[in-house]
Amino acid sequence: MTDEQIWLFFSEFKLDLEVGLGAVTGQQQPDGSAGMENVEPQLMLQWSNDSGQTWSEEYPMSAGRLGYYKWRAIWRRLGRGRQRIWRVSMTDAIPWRLLNAYVQVEKGVS
Repeated sequence: MTDEQIWLFFSEFKLDLEVGLGAVTGQQQPDGSAGMENVEPQLMLQWSNDSGQTWSEEYPMSAGRLGYYKWRAIWRRLGRGRQRIWRVSMTDAIPWRLLNAYVQVEKGVS
């Protein structure tokens, strides 16, 4: 994302995806009995302000536990940049269905 080398201020990145698809796995309890754990898949957002040469740290966000169908993945207060590229990665082997991404941007001065 660029606008003729003018500073862009990123207040929000919203990822529109199918949520609530977390898995349930069996995990042994401390007393030795079998239990069930609701796995919460994670999304990680990164960005580059130099056209992909270097990347920010990963900013994790839950993709919602199994059955949390109204969950929303929104990152806020994302700084500024002039040539920003976004990257999203995921954990867990679930059917990831990414639909869209929205960025709230304000133009600054050069």
